[in-house]
Amino acid sequence: MQIDQNILNAYNKSKSNLESITQRFIDIVTKDVVISENLFYKIVLSNSSYQRVQILFFKNKESMQKHNSFKTDRYKTKKEEGLLFSVDFNMNDNKDIDYNLSFESLYDRFSKNEIFTIEEGLTLVKEIIKIIEVSDYNFFSSLFEEFTNEFSIFEKRNKEMKANEKAYQDYLHSLTFEKIMTLFSKDDKIANDIYEEAISTYYHDQLEQFVTIERDYDKVQFRRIKVESKNNQKLSLMYKGSRISKADLKKQLKKDVILFNGNILKTIEETVNTLNIKNLPVYSEYTKISDYGVGYNIDIFFEFFRKHIIANEF
Repeated sequence: MQIDQNILNAYNKSKSNLESITQRFIDIVTKDVVISENLFYKIVLSNSSYQRVQILFFKNKESMQKHNSFKTDRYKTKKEEGLLFSVDFNMNDNKDIDYNLSFESLYDRFSKNEIFTIEEGLTLVKEIIKIIEVSDYNFFSSLFEEFTNEFSIFEKRNKEMKANEKAYQDYLHSLTFEKIMTLFSKDDKIANDIYEEAISTYYHDQLEQFVTIERDYDKVQFRRIKVESKNNQKLSLMYKGSRISKADLKKQLKKDVILFNGNILKTIEETVNTLNIKNLPVYSEYTKISDYGVGYNIDIFFEFFRKHIIANEF
């Protein structure tokens, strides 16, 4: 499996169309304007009628390059990294335009160089305003409509791209998990022994437990599972906290019971000590009545054990 090239091409084409529309706007509003080399700025269009144009000024080139000009989650408020100040405005009609000047905070401290940069940035904004005021609004209106229509297409392509990337990453994680599983083995006899022990109770309760391994997208989890049998005149079996039939219990045990170096792992603590993974960063941890689990990033886990897998030390 690989990333669908058709989806990638459609996404890149739509993004390129948005860049082209934006550049046409920039070419008009900065025509014949002398722009200071000290400025790191972006002029960004939006499909929002409340903030149709944004002029963003950054503290450095790196922050400018990191900025995403075509955000599809604009309603999520997130502090813009390295932003010095910004000016935004809408252009819904040919009336006077209100320009909003924003700093990260009213209490921001600025260095001398940053104050000079702000002055140069405001000078650029003034020149852009002068050009907008004498330009044909109908052209801008047509251009904004074109941008809005293309942005709607881009949002769809972006969703397709993200879904495709996630599916591809999921596929890669599944391959990694298969390699991790070479560390462990299955043994129907061990699973049958647990099953026979669980159903052999005669008017008394019994508890068996073991640790299994499973994948949850980008993490590998070890889960302690309890097999509970209660025999009060009639046998009742519990697995992962839920009632289970004898036939299903046998299937689940054969599926879930794993061995490491030929031995069953019975507790999470024993698993961590046996695998010597105390120093691996824990991705997630949870506790339930029926079981307890701990998860690790699947790639980090694999890298830790890769030399053992390749050398087949286990």
